[in-house]
Amino acid sequence: MVKLDSPQLFRFPLLVLAGNRALGSTSTTQMTRLRTHLTRGGLLLVDDIGRSGPSRRFDESIRKLIVRATGQPLVKIPLNDVVYRTFYRLRSAHGRRADVAVLWGAKIGKRWAVLYSQNDLHGAFSRARSGGYALPVLPGGEHQREQAWRLGINLVLYAVSLDYKDDHTHVGHLLRRRRGQ
Repeated sequence: MVKLDSPQLFRFPLLVLAGNRALGSTSTTQMTRLRTHLTRGGLLLVDDIGRSGPSRRFDESIRKLIVRATGQPLVKIPLNDVVYRTFYRLRSAHGRRADVAVLWGAKIGKRWAVLYSQNDLHGAFSRARSGGYALPVLPGGEHQREQAWRLGINLVLYAVSLDYKDDHTHVGHLLRRRRGQ
């Protein structure tokens, strides 16, 4: 775990903030460091880990934090965005829960600097001491868990490669693949 005021913060291209209640206050120094991290190419993944559904207080505090950090409000990321096809082609952004079909995000320039899941993505990955999964995935069961893993992989790859799938050098290959050639 790395804190916003840690000198180690800038060693990580992907930061994860998971919670289910209102955030505490953020100092000016912490906010400046987060803003610097995001503007220099870092990505913040926010995950609402509420067990029975999205947390209203967590959501409200995240939305305020993101506006302070990026100057942009969170917006729904359309399902045709590169985030959903960085590696796997996904039709939704579900985690342990399937409350919201899409991710929310805030851009800095042309890239998503913040990605926000309201579906407890971490809960889909969580393991019990026995080695099995700790939490049920509802309503879609193990298929939904697999889709959550695929989303997680896409998010990590997006953090380190951004929008290479939209790069012009890949367009011909992608179009041929889509046509089955």
